[in-house]
Amino acid sequence: MRLLLSAALLLCLGSCSLLEGEPEPVWESATIENGPPRRDLFQLIQFALVQAEFPPGQNDPVAGRASSGWDVHLAPYSGKGYRERALVEATPGDEAGSWNLRVRVERQRNVEKHLTLEEDEADWEPDADDSLRARIVLQQILTQIH
Repeated sequence: MRLLLSAALLLCLGSCSLLEGEPEPVWESATIENGPPRRDLFQLIQFALVQAEFPPGQNDPVAGRASSGWDVHLAPYSGKGYRERALVEATPGDEAGSWNLRVRVERQRNVEKHLTLEEDEADWEPDADDSLRARIVLQQILTQIH
């Protein structure tokens, strides 16, 4: 009986630690009516990402995804440095010419203990998404379109 109870407890603790891994992604969404063609939309998305002060990244209009480069902010104290990148998904809407947009700003924290100001030595761990900056990026995209 005790062996069964111990095994159940270990299984529970193991699964609980898996759930604590990466934070849940936070997406901001909007729908665009009478939007531009796909190629033009993704050019506007890349321009909006640069306007939101992200480094240039990758564009894949065929897959409906765009991402910025990492915006790195190093700090002299362990756990205080971070980096962020914007991820954008655009899928055709229900009506002709409409688009469904989703924006996420992924954030990672530098947990390197000794060389915290060296980007090559950084040890990045997932952190909670920056939903405020995601809303700003989404608004930048909407502003470029209208």
